[in-house]
Amino acid sequence: IGSPRSGTSISAVLFGQHPDVANFSEAGEVWDPYRYADPEADHHWTAADVTPEGAARLHDRFEFARRIRHKERFLNKHPRNSVRIEYLQAIFPDALFIHVIRDGRAVVRSMLAMCEREPERKAVPMGNFCKPPNWRRYLRDDPVEQAALQWREIVLYVLGKRGKLGAYYHEYRYEDLCQNPRRVLGRAMAFAGLRTD
Repeated sequence: IGSPRSGTSISAVLFGQHPDVANFSEAGEVWDPYRYADPEADHHWTAADVTPEGAARLHDRFEFARRIRHKERFLNKHPRNSVRIEYLQAIFPDALFIHVIRDGRAVVRSMLAMCEREPERKAVPMGNFCKPPNWRRYLRDDPVEQAALQWREIVLYVLGKRGKLGAYYHEYRYEDLCQNPRRVLGRAMAFAGLRTD
């Protein structure tokens, strides 16, 4: 988990190189088959949003993805899940959460650069990136201010859940991953109970 443009993609790719891990990241339409592309949809879900049918569908799809890859463990990176921690815990009570945190200035710059490369994002609230809880309160005419608020609220939301997650939570800084990927990934893999040889 982590704010969009925080290094979650490269983290998932590198973590997914582990021989025991099936990486099936993003999968937005699996998580939300009905409103994934809806620009007005809320991304913040709680345990109250879990339905038996939805939970069964997610278990079936992700277990199939794990088995077809012949791996022991399953990995999914999806920034919207950063604001769905209680929802995830209700469906996957043994899930582990690895939070990637990047300097907010770099995140804002990256979000704005992506909006320049993909101009259609400018017509969608929050650039079609993960929207924090109560996201409408953070809409701004200034895209820099809005992206900064977006980053801050997502990171604060995750950090606010850190205490409840306890031993199921691990975090690292993207900048540390860039400086020493073996050490940072080794610790994350050890946290996940994966061999690090």
